[in-house]
This record gives sequence, C-alpha cells and structure tokens, in this order.
Amino acid sequence: MNYGESLGYWYLRFNGFFPLTRFVLHQSSEMDYTSDCDLLAVRPAYVYEVVGGQPNDWDPVLADLFSDGVTTGIICESKTGKYDPKKLFPQQNVKYALHRLGLLQDVQVVSLSLANEAVVRPRKDVCIAQLLISQEGKRGRNYLAVKLGDVRQFLKDRIDKHKDQKYRDRHFFDSELLQNLIDEKRWARPNQES
Repeated sequence: MNYGESLGYWYLRFNGFFPLTRFVLHQSSEMDYTSDCDLLAVRPAYVYEVVGGQPNDWDPVLADLFSDGVTTGIICESKTGKYDPKKLFPQQNVKYALHRLGLLQDVQVVSLSLANEAVVRPRKDVCIAQLLISQEGKRGRNYLAVKLGDVRQFLKDRIDKHKDQKYRDRHFFDSELLQNLIDEKRWARPNQES
C-alpha cells in the first residue's frame, strides 16, 4: 500500500468500515484486463465501539451514507499524484467489486447507476458509494471526494479525541503510519510525561 491508500484505509476504519486493500480484479470473461481496487469496504448497519465508534466520531462527509439499519459498501480509489478522472471507476471494475462486496445478488442495475451517481440505495437497508481520496478532493458526477489532507486531519482529530487510549494502544495498530500519527500527537501536546 502507498501512503494514500494507507491513510484511506484508516479513514474508513475510523468511520466504522471493514476495509479490504488492493483487491485484485482478475482478467476474466467480465474483465478485459487485470486491475485492482485500492479499497473495498463494508460498514455493517449497527457499528458501535466504546472508544471511537459512536455517532459523534464519524466524519460528516461519510455519515450521510449510513443510518440505523443501513449496511454501506464503498468502492474507493486513492490518488496521491495526477490521474485522469475519466478513467476512475470503470464499469467492469465496479461490477466486479460489487460482486466481491456481496451486498446484492444482482449487481447489473447498481453498476449502471454508479456510472452516473456517487451514491446508490438499491434497497432501504443497503447503500453503495464510490469515493475518491486525492490531493485536491474534487468531486465527480459519479463519486464522492475527500482531500488527502482532510483525511489526515480527520485521523489526527480522532487520535486527539481519544489520545490516552490511542497512545497506550498504538502498537496494536498494524500500521507504522498510524503509529507515527499517534506518536506525533502525543509529543505535540505540551507538558506530557514520557
């Protein structure tokens, strides 16, 4: 994973999702070529955690996607450099990813809808969205967007909100990047004992 994908992974995790990184989209009868999806993530309907897993912990950018009784699937691309917005979320990749998310039996209609919409609610209990994390965070017609800097700030704010628990437990997070963000927050606070 590059740093943008890693930040995206923790952004989704800190918003109650279970993310899967670098999902391989194998060449097949439905795929012209092998590709990948930076992040696929599922957020069950009733996510809750004592430390950092309550409604006031979610990023408002994503919070509109989930409400009680809604399971949310995200197809996410993370770009740290230049990219062609027209090449984001090609239909065959989206369809393949939807099958892997496993939230719908028939993905054809949803994959067609996602060609023109960022968020689709095919049933009252399911929401599917496409998300781009990039330097400029410019939204497209068929995807939500978040700036990479805003993702980093969201993570720092969440770490700061639960600073004692996050610092104490930092080595349990399987990410040197996240451990470093936690450590930076710890040493940025004045008058702290080591």
